[in-house]
Amino acid sequence: MLNIGMGELMVVAILGLVVVGPERLPEVMRFLGRNYAKLKHATSDLRKAFQFEVDKAQGEHRAELIKARRELLKAKAEADALKESISASVQRPNPNLEPPNLQSSDEAVTAPTAPPGAETDDKS
Repeated sequence: MLNIGMGELMVVAILGLVVVGPERLPEVMRFLGRNYAKLKHATSDLRKAFQFEVDKAQGEHRAELIKARRELLKAKAEADALKESISASVQRPNPNLEPPNLQSSDEAVTAPTAPPGAETDDKS
C-alpha cells in the first residue's frame, strides 16, 4: 500500500529514535498505530457507505429499466395484435362493398378528343 522498502523503514526508525528519544518511542508508536487503525476503519466505513449508495442507485436504475422494458414489450404486443387485426380485415372481403365496374376486354380505351372547332397548340 505504501511501497516502503526495508531501507526506507530503517531510516524512518532511526529518525524516530533520534527525534522522539528512546523513552517516548514506544508511546509514540502506540499512538501512531492506534490512529492508523482508526484511519483505516474510517476509510473502510466511507468506502462501504459509498458502495452502498452506488448499489442503491444502480438498483433504482435497474428497476426503471425493467419497468421501461415491460412497457415496451406491452406496447409491442399491442402493436402486433393491431397489425394482425388490420391484416385480417384487409384480407377478408367486405360484403357491403360493390365490386369494381370493369370494362370488357373488347372495349378500347380511347383518349379524349377535342371538340370540333377547338384550338390546338399545334400550328403547322
